[in-house]
Formats: sequence, C-alpha cells, structure tokens
Amino acid sequence: MSYRSTAYLLALLALVGVIVYFVELRNPPATSGSAPKKELQITSLKATDVDTIEVKQGDRSVVVKKGDDGKWMIDQPEKLEAEQSQVGAVASQLAALQAERVIADKPDNLADFGLDKPQWEVNIGVKGGEAQSLLVGGDNPNSSGIYLKRADADTVYLVSSYTMTDLKNWLTTPPKAVPTPTPMPVATETLSPETSPTPSATSAVPAPAAAPTP
Repeated sequence: MSYRSTAYLLALLALVGVIVYFVELRNPPATSGSAPKKELQITSLKATDVDTIEVKQGDRSVVVKKGDDGKWMIDQPEKLEAEQSQVGAVASQLAALQAERVIADKPDNLADFGLDKPQWEVNIGVKGGEAQSLLVGGDNPNSSGIYLKRADADTVYLVSSYTMTDLKNWLTTPPKAVPTPTPMPVATETLSPETSPTPSATSAVPAPAAAPTP
C-alpha cells in the first residue's frame, strides 16, 4: 500500500470519527421512558391521609368524605353511604397519580390543551395537610389520554383516559353503596303429629256371644 493510500484512509477514518461524535452529541442515548419517573409523578400523598374527594364541573359537585370510623360517605349532592371499595381505590389512585408523559413544563397557550377553561376539576383533601387541586382539560387527538395540570403548577401532563373514567362518572352517577338484598323468609309447613281416633260408645266392638249350654 502506498503512502498516499494510507494517508487517504487515515483521513477518511478521522472524518467518520468526527461525524459520529457530532451525531452522538446532538442525539444523546434515549432513556427508558420519555421522562424520569419523578417527573411523571403528579401527586405524592399517603392514601390513608386522603379524607375528602371532590369532583366538580360547573355548578355540579360530588363530595365524598371519610368519617372518623374510616368509612367513606357521600356528603354532596346528598348524604349517603358510599361504595367503600370503589372510593378507596380512587383515593389510592389520586394519592400517587402518575402521568403517561409530560407535555410541557411551561406551555405558551393553555387553550391548546383545553386548560384555559378546565372542563372539570378534582380537589383532594388531606388530613393534616394542604388540599391539592387537579385541573382537567381536553382529550388528546386519539382520545387515549386527557390533559391535566395541578392548580399550583405550570406543567401540563397527559394522563390515561382510563385513569380518570371512574372519577368523571361520579358527576352523573355518584358512588352510592349498593344495598345488600334482604333475604326473603322461607315459608315452612308445620306438621302436627297424627292422633289415633278415640273409640266412642256407639262404635264399640260388640262382645263375643256366649257359647250355648249343652
């Protein structure tokens, strides 16, 4: 191999190295997920500390509160016992709500996400702590997620539509407890013991006739 060919190959390798360097610099390796888990965490509360959940849309409001006995009760629009398992699951979900991804840290226009005038909101009351409010906007283009932000922060998140379905349904169907059906009494037939008929004088069996005397 001639000196000229060797120099040409070395120059070519150097050029390739420079190109690779700049490509890697402009496109750092992707991490798992679109954002660190911490950034996707919208709320970070203890589920047992959540004692009030309010879902509000316009002049409609559904409020569920936890009593001193630990039972959930509907406080508005009417006072009724709540479905414990359903409300408990929603409380746990709201206490550690996670987003699918972060849309914008400081969006220029909240109207792009239906958050300039939120469609509905969720207020989370915490025992011994400060309440947190979530503002819910519109759906994303394929309706697989809902835009959401905290009232005290600028970040806009995309949350799975499935995550918010139960809460939104409370506006039309509050989580009332399903009454336990009362079992119907079963009719039983009382059988009286059989009694033997008492012979009467008229029905007495006649005594046998005396044998004739020879």
